Amino acid sequence: MRAIAASWPRADLAIALAMLVYFGAAWMICTLSGHPGVFAPFIYVLPFYACYGLYALVLLVASSSKRRGKTALMRLLQSLEPPQLRRRLKAAAPVLAAMPFFMAGFTSFKNLLNVIFPFTWDDRLATADKWLHFGRQPWQWLSIEIWPLTRFIELVYAFWGVLLVLLPLLVYLVSEEWRHRARFLISYQLIFVLLGNVAAAAFMSAGPFAFQYSVAPHGDFMPLLQYLDHGDPARSFSAVLYQHYLWLLYMNRVSGFGSAISAFPSVHVAMAMLYLIYAWRFGRVARLLALAFLLLVLIGSVHLAWHYAVDGYAGILGAVAIYAAVGLLLPKSRPVDPGYEPGEPARTKTR
Repeated sequence: MRAIAASWPRADLAIALAMLVYFGAAWMICTLSGHPGVFAPFIYVLPFYACYGLYALVLLVASSSKRRGKTALMRLLQSLEPPQLRRRLKAAAPVLAAMPFFMAGFTSFKNLLNVIFPFTWDDRLATADKWLHFGRQPWQWLSIEIWPLTRFIELVYAFWGVLLVLLPLLVYLVSEEWRHRARFLISYQLIFVLLGNVAAAAFMSAGPFAFQYSVAPHGDFMPLLQYLDHGDPARSFSAVLYQHYLWLLYMNRVSGFGSAISAFPSVHVAMAMLYLIYAWRFGRVARLLALAFLLLVLIGSVHLAWHYAVDGYAGILGAVAIYAAVGLLLPKSRPVDPGYEPGEPARTKTR
């Protein structure tokens, strides 16, 4: 066991261990609070590991292809020889193995918050939104009433989940120093813990979609909710369908895939902001793609009635603050890059 552990960099093992400690803390707190039923330890194991297996297969095939890739990502993969790619995948293994348990801990904590705390901040957040946006709700300023555009926004918003699984793997494939990788992965964790658990508990809110289930509906959001509900009567792969699913689980105090409800701050927007920060060093194309994704997620969070705009603004500020703080606290020394053979000098990114 000691020999196996020695083959991985200590920084990556420490990050994976922190994820498992958080998972254990979720189990302990759910149990001690008298709500062990909300703890769902294995809810993400199969989907996460299946995705990783598929991604790894695609990567190995792409890196072995003799046909020159047309995209920057394909050229990156083809620049990694299969042995080098296998070493980087091995370096990623501890973090990737711990990831579904970390996310299970996050979902369990959120479900526990839904059991313990009532939603008390929605009216205040809706009022703040209206005040900040000159007397109108932000969705009214957007005024999106084109159903194909709404569907496109829904798809982009759902793609957030794909990136959530994929990005921790991709950061191991880029040729840059360990500090950038560690800074991203630690910030990734802290956004979920500090924003998605701690701040969510302090500002318990359900989001605009929940007004339709309230005994005192908020009139500002009824036209938006009616538009979303009637745009697709079948509710196929829609935000409305998933919101109904979340509300049923909430009412029955049951944990499920991606379950639990909290609006402030928006973890969706915070993670999209983290992606933009991380992508900034990779040039104009990466910046524009990440910026477009952030803007679409921010717009989608409001237009799809998931969040108040202030939730997204808080998510952006929170992600920037966390990334900056992690950068200040990380040590400056650099361990051996796992993508290279022992003794091979580490290479730095050049422009």
